[in-house]
Amino acid sequence: MKLLHCSNCGDIFNLDLTKKSCRCGETWGYYQTDGVKAVVSAGRHTTAIGFTNPTFLYARINRPKSGMGERFTAFVMPEHCDNIFYSKGA
Repeated sequence: MKLLHCSNCGDIFNLDLTKKSCRCGETWGYYQTDGVKAVVSAGRHTTAIGFTNPTFLYARINRPKSGMGERFTAFVMPEHCDNIFYSKGA
């Protein structure tokens, strides 16, 4: 799964097949029809975040009743990635 973070307003949001934006409008993005590749804003406020679906699903299934919670793997996606296309257009 991919999320976008906007360093201007602090929003973090998931991508969908329809275009979504942060609160201030500086960061936006959407999945292409394959549901894997994404088009996102090329602005300096945009950071793509990814997490591995299997580790998230494991953490969700093994969610404890209390305490620190179950960890999963998340990462800041590289600036050059085969599944992210940066666009200057709105």
